[in-house]
Amino acid sequence: IGEMESDYVQSIYFRLLLERNLSNSDLVSTIRTAGNEIDSDHYLSEILKSNQKAFLSTSETINAYIEASKSIASDHYTTSVLKKVISDGSIDDNQMAKLLDISKHVQSDHYLSSILNELMDRRTLNSANLAKVISLSEDIQSDHYKSEVLKRAIRDEGMPSNAYDEIIGTLGDIQSDHYVTEVIKVLMSERMEPTSSGLSSLLRMVHSNVGSDHYASTIYKLIAKQNLSEGQMVEALGSASNIDSDHYLSEVLKAFADKVRGSSQRVKDAYRSAAKTIGSDTYYGRAIKAID
Repeated sequence: IGEMESDYVQSIYFRLLLERNLSNSDLVSTIRTAGNEIDSDHYLSEILKSNQKAFLSTSETINAYIEASKSIASDHYTTSVLKKVISDGSIDDNQMAKLLDISKHVQSDHYLSSILNELMDRRTLNSANLAKVISLSEDIQSDHYKSEVLKRAIRDEGMPSNAYDEIIGTLGDIQSDHYVTEVIKVLMSERMEPTSSGLSSLLRMVHSNVGSDHYASTIYKLIAKQNLSEGQMVEALGSASNIDSDHYLSEVLKAFADKVRGSSQRVKDAYRSAAKTIGSDTYYGRAIKAID
């Protein structure tokens, strides 16, 4: 086969060879040779999709399969190979975790997000593989595609409640205030309660990355609805004082008002301290009136 010039003819002989009952070492050799010899993305992807059950039977064949897949330059054909793997119910979680490494070579945001969404739609993932999905989403440059993957991951039944911090860690790469807010809306609606470190990370991200007072206030209002400790409320109120708009800051403070009224003097002092950064007497009065 190695002496043949035509990818088409090579692919035919590889298919004939794969019809034989090959040993594990022969399968490894065959996969590696196909990856090295066939230049056509189309023909190589067809071979890799043709006999996946045998190709993915052992750790050795899986490693050879991943290496051969790296020879495919086209994101389209790489995606077709991975989607065939995803649809194969005989592939277990450990195998899938290894095979997801193939997606690291996909450059297109469209195709990478398509792979990750297909994975979550077609398979029940364990927490380790969901964490891998979140990690792989960091390679997506498009705010739109990245936010869609993260929202889908958050809604997944297998998403552990302690994944809050990890998800917040990915939001700093999203430039759009709109898309950051959309992800946080889903995060809060799924009742994933913020840990102390998670809330601190979220507040730092809002302060550093969200330039719009409108979107920042939307996020703070969502935070106000969470089950917060008094320490978390003090921290959130202190962070909210960074909002420049008197209107939006007063709206945020009023969102916290019900909880503040039933809290300790420490929380009330934090609320009043944030209110003092409001320049407008009208908006300041509305914020103070909300807790009196």
